[in-house]
Amino acid sequence: MLRDYLDDLEVSCSSTRGEVLRNQMNVQKPLGSFGRIESIGYKISEVLGINRTSKIRGTICVFAADHGISELGLSIFPQSQTKKIVEMMEEGKTPINKIAACSHFPLYCLDVGIAGKVRSGRVVRDYKVMNGTKNLLIDDAMSEREVIQSIRTGMLFADELKAQGSDIVAVGEVGCGNTISSSIITAILCKKKADEITDVGTGISNEKLQKKIEIVGRKIDELKEYEGDLLTILKKVGGVEICAEAGFILGCARNGMVVIIDGFISGVSALIAYEINESIRKCIIPSHLSSEKGHKYIFEKLKLEPIIDWGMHYGIASGAAMILPVVISAYGITNE
Repeated sequence: MLRDYLDDLEVSCSSTRGEVLRNQMNVQKPLGSFGRIESIGYKISEVLGINRTSKIRGTICVFAADHGISELGLSIFPQSQTKKIVEMMEEGKTPINKIAACSHFPLYCLDVGIAGKVRSGRVVRDYKVMNGTKNLLIDDAMSEREVIQSIRTGMLFADELKAQGSDIVAVGEVGCGNTISSSIITAILCKKKADEITDVGTGISNEKLQKKIEIVGRKIDELKEYEGDLLTILKKVGGVEICAEAGFILGCARNGMVVIIDGFISGVSALIAYEINESIRKCIIPSHLSSEKGHKYIFEKLKLEPIIDWGMHYGIASGAAMILPVVISAYGITNE
């Protein structure tokens, strides 16, 4: 089992639900007056502990990697777009840079699998596992070693952020072609058909969508014999950023940090982390429901409810980052 290759998966929580609820008697507001925001505050308080005197520190983290399947041209962008976006992030020119600047949160982008060299700097960090996955229609997308290394890389970066004092992290990813891998994984883990999960991604034509559904359906059939073998499934379809983000969620949970997940792809990473250790649900806040139709099945499986449903599908941690101030405020209003 994949879990056997990973160390220290115990989820860390600082307070019990009983302690959190008793503490509400000391908070200067009518109980329940903030509606659902309060339940979010209770959940965060269990993880971080009640009545923290130190400032709650937020961080934004993006994992970046390429997918070999993108060579089929089933995205409106070529594979090179991943590298271009990451380079623009380093220059401060993408929407996630603007969101981070407005809210004054540090932003990190980890190159875990971009095809080719990307210069590291203030935002971009080199944590390369491989130069993009292989084309999953021709070969295994990754090796078992690369899957495990990707997950461990995410876990170790969570350790680094904890050491820097981070408490709540908004996480997302970028990787052209990653909705194919994500759709396959979701369909298998949620036991759904290809056409129930697969969507237009960045806005492909109906002709390309039908081809995408056919590919996802074919891989679902091929992988039926590996049901329950998560390591093999990830090896077959990838991708590096999906695995690294799953590891990051696991790492945040063991470090007593709260994770705000972004859209569909982040949901897949959370689903993988959940398959490895169901207790990570305690640390996850889902930011929004993506317009990708497979996203809702992930929340059904995780038994989580997204905070907003505004038709977002940009990715790159944008939805999670926009919700980050709300989540920090939720802690504030439910503690002394």
